[in-house]
Amino acid sequence: MSNKCNLIATFVATTFLSIYLRAEPVSHKNQGLIEVIGNKEVHSGLVDAPVKVEILSEEYFNEQQYQDLSVAVKDIPGVTTLSSDLRTQAKTPVIQGFGENSVLVMIDGVPVGQNSSFGFDLSQVATSNIERVEVIKGASSSLYGSQAMGGVINIVTKKGSDKTRLELEASASQMTQTSDGRLKNLKGHFEKKLFSYQMKMTYSLREQDQFDLDDQSIIKDGTDFRRQQFGLRIDRNFGKLSTFFDLLYFKGNIESYSSRPLSSNSFGKIQNITETDNLNLKLGTQGKLGKGEFRGIINIEDNDDLLILSDRPETPFIETKKLTDFKGKRVDIQYRDYELGQHSITTGLLYRESLVDQRTISQSTPELIVETSDVENKRVSSYEAFLQDNFWIDSFEISPGARYQYDKDFGSHVAPKINISHFSDYKNFGFKTWASVGTGYRAPSVKERFFTLDHTSLANYIVEGNPDLKPEESLSFQLGQEIKWESSSKQSQMNLYGNLFFNKISNLIEINQGQSDGSQTIFTYDNFDKVTSKGIEIGLKGSYQKLNFRLNGSYTETVDRTTDLIIANRPLYLGMFSLGYKLTDKISLLSLTRYNGKSYADKENEQISKSFLTTDIKVNYDITQNLTSFLSINNIFNETKDPAQDTVTPQFDGRPNRGTEIFLGFRLRAI
Repeated sequence: MSNKCNLIATFVATTFLSIYLRAEPVSHKNQGLIEVIGNKEVHSGLVDAPVKVEILSEEYFNEQQYQDLSVAVKDIPGVTTLSSDLRTQAKTPVIQGFGENSVLVMIDGVPVGQNSSFGFDLSQVATSNIERVEVIKGASSSLYGSQAMGGVINIVTKKGSDKTRLELEASASQMTQTSDGRLKNLKGHFEKKLFSYQMKMTYSLREQDQFDLDDQSIIKDGTDFRRQQFGLRIDRNFGKLSTFFDLLYFKGNIESYSSRPLSSNSFGKIQNITETDNLNLKLGTQGKLGKGEFRGIINIEDNDDLLILSDRPETPFIETKKLTDFKGKRVDIQYRDYELGQHSITTGLLYRESLVDQRTISQSTPELIVETSDVENKRVSSYEAFLQDNFWIDSFEISPGARYQYDKDFGSHVAPKINISHFSDYKNFGFKTWASVGTGYRAPSVKERFFTLDHTSLANYIVEGNPDLKPEESLSFQLGQEIKWESSSKQSQMNLYGNLFFNKISNLIEINQGQSDGSQTIFTYDNFDKVTSKGIEIGLKGSYQKLNFRLNGSYTETVDRTTDLIIANRPLYLGMFSLGYKLTDKISLLSLTRYNGKSYADKENEQISKSFLTTDIKVNYDITQNLTSFLSINNIFNETKDPAQDTVTPQFDGRPNRGTEIFLGFRLRAI
């Protein structure tokens, strides 16, 4: 793959030099490929202007009554989530067949590590602090870092202002087939200018009670959880430069119940508690400097994960505690949009470091407690630099760029890419065409190399890191077309787009189920030598007077070319249809239907997770200008997975564990 990367680098350089002298002044800068899911027009904060950026707006979150990010991102074609039902039910992103570690999650343009031991859990991110979410896919996002091979999810948080503002929201849902499993949500947002400082605080709380789809089993289908999120941001302007301090704190407590065989025909109850604390601090400055814009940020992350296992039902004490401490720090300097003749240059430098420490406390008798060090302060670090140009030739926008990375364990690597877009209009029609070619490179993370988790007594499996992993490399292509139409009266609009993608990956890192010895199964992080991901995404949306709709779908085939089998946990088909109607000035009605195709749960393609379809009906009512109520009936056809059974054989079922439920809430703007 390295030779191919060099060929791509040569191609990018040759293309850049051949068209450099023909460049036009940068006069079309805000004409980038931005698609807003929702009605509020916003602009992307991502650097890659000529690629397609899909945006979920704050208005859309409120309209669809979403409480966390894991549900919302699935409204974008080609994007889904992978659930970890082993203990935390964490939901990590998947874009165009790329899993959690190859999708870069950023907060306000700064990459973040993980907020759980299973990666970045999108369900932990409440919508209360989100202004918008920006998503770009595939090779066009490789400039943002080594983890962006599959795409980028940029969470843009709300900022303070000169106004005083207080918003409160409370909601709850209850399933119709059981009195258990109640889900409660509380959100708050406060902002105020104090002297010369703009301050903003947000808080959210989500709680769920445990529930079971089969009262006869010991194992429970739904967990007890309590998730909290607190945000604080302070801004201060100093002339053309502004400084900011940003704090995000996530706290989670998940309690699940499983079962373990006591004899050939009986099982005992096992309790599992996971406690996570994640602190993310940013201190930065940004603003106009010379002919460009400067931004410098220092970012520190600290994630503590405590797993408490009461593995043996016959003992009165806790047998196992596993403490995992992830730490990360980064220094990021960028100089953006520097005008050099007809070109707009963006460049930057980055240093990042990750560290993991893992300990296990075991107790076999009331008197005997043993503490062992599983992973002792394992550290990985890298230096990175990038350069990107942006210019126009007639109606073509062109953006070549490259990213350099040095890792002390894997050496140096350069990942080039180029994006080209074309814009044209004919009467009431607008046409946009885009093409991207790029290479990706990702060194194994500290988690993939050193992480360990022994779940032998809970569910007969062990997760092990692999210190011999090789870096991933990819060659990616995107080709898309978008057609927009608007009536002369502007009462009707239509938007149709399609996108083809192909990714060729070497040494893809995935968690892999090894051979079972009859008593336990070992999962390890392994390299898949050759993998291809290809597919198509299509979307159609429109509006006519008080009616609006959105229809999209995708087909993604992610194949291990060594065996010609589908990579596990990658649904082939995804689809979504949303229909909205403004009944009155105060009442809006919505329906949302999602389809999730079947996927394989193992590398042999023998275990199948079934396809499913869910439908929600929603109502939003503006009682007053400052008070809104919202009601929905979710999963109205009661599509659920099969109830979990007390068995030593793992079950594979990706369908929802919550059936039909009624959701009710209120949103108040108090100030």
